[in-house]
Amino acid sequence: MKYKKIGTIIITVIFMTGCRSYDKTGFNTTTKRNWHSMGYTDLGGYDISGYSNEGYDREGYDRYGYDTASYDKDGFNDYGYNREGYNRNGYKKTGWNDEGWNKQGINRETETRYDKYGWSRDYMNEKTKTSYNKYGYDEEGYNRKGYNKKGYNREGYKQEKNVKYALKDEYKDGYDEKGYDRLGYNRQGYRIDGYNSDGYDKGGYNRQGLNREGFNQKKQYVGEY
Repeated sequence: MKYKKIGTIIITVIFMTGCRSYDKTGFNTTTKRNWHSMGYTDLGGYDISGYSNEGYDREGYDRYGYDTASYDKDGFNDYGYNREGYNRNGYKKTGWNDEGWNKQGINRETETRYDKYGWSRDYMNEKTKTSYNKYGYDEEGYNRKGYNKKGYNREGYKQEKNVKYALKDEYKDGYDEKGYDRLGYNRQGYRIDGYNSDGYDKGGYNRQGLNREGFNQKKQYVGEY
C-alpha cells in the first residue's frame, strides 16, 4: 500500500511537470511537439515559432519579414518600392511623384522649380518669393488671416461682425457651408453623426440599434435601453 501511494505521487509529479513544459499554444518547450496534434506543428500547421512548413507565419510573412511577393509589412520590397511603384518618399522609379515633382524640386511640366501657376514644391510663390502671391493669398487660396476670397476660413466658417460662426452667403441663417449650425445640427435636427438630440437616427434607432419601443432593426423585441 505504501509503495502504491509513492508510485501515484511520482506519476502525478511527472504528469504535472510535463504539463508545465507546454506553453499556451500547446507546444512543449523542450521537445517542440504540440499537445493537440502530437506533431511538430499545431492543428493549423504552424510550428512552435509560428511558421508553416513553407516558412510563413499566420500573417503571411517569413522570418525576415517578407511576404510571398517579397514585400515587407510596410509594403516595400528590397529595392525600397511598394506595389504601386513608389518609394518611401513618394517617388517612382522615374524620379517623379504624383504631384509632378522630382527630388530636386523640379516640376515635370515646366521643367523649372515652379509649376504653371507659379508655386514651388514647398509652396513658395515665384514672383514674391514668399508663401503668398502678390494678392496676399497662399497656394491654397487663403490670406494671412486664414480666410479665402469668399471670407471663409479653412474649417469652412465665416467671420462676420467679429463673431465666428458658420454663415453661408446664400441664406445667412446660422448654418455653415455643409448645412450645420453652431451646435452641430442640420435643418432636420440631426448631427453630423446622424443622430438627433434624443439620440435617434432618421430611421428611429439609437446607437444600440433599438427604436423607442425596444425593437431592433430585425423587428425583434430586445427591451428598452
